[in-house]
Amino acid sequence: GLTALAAAAAARQWDALDVLLREGCRADGSSGTLATAALQKAARPGFGQENAMEQVEKANELLERLRERKNRAPASTLAEYFRRQVRGEVVHGIEPRRFKLVDGELRSRSRHLHLAETETMTMHPRSGRTASLRVITRALVLDPAAPEHEIRFVTLDVSAAAS
Repeated sequence: GLTALAAAAAARQWDALDVLLREGCRADGSSGTLATAALQKAARPGFGQENAMEQVEKANELLERLRERKNRAPASTLAEYFRRQVRGEVVHGIEPRRFKLVDGELRSRSRHLHLAETETMTMHPRSGRTASLRVITRALVLDPAAPEHEIRFVTLDVSAAAS
């Protein structure tokens, strides 16, 4: 399906599109393509009668913001992903390439993972099955006044938590 970004662009709801981009709405795939096309059309002079120049300027501004969102580099590691999240950056859409976002979790795509710049973890299959790593996408800040935050990963035993 299409995202709210594409729906706002198709309806020429530029203020809503602006809010969505500021809040980190993804701008890739078919929704990003549709939003780009709508903004390019609106950025051409003469596309509407009322406030034509204002609309052209607003569309060009949003088109630039949309391009920035589309071209935003993914985090190279999980540690970078969470470091950026703790700094207040919207991290939706910048998950490391080795992960995919599914239901609020980052799920591994491979068996060899780089957790931080110097750490590598290899997942070993259990009973002949391939293991998978699932990472909850929320960081917990223990000292908000600290100038720098150290990123730590903890293992949670889901089976023990369920009982």
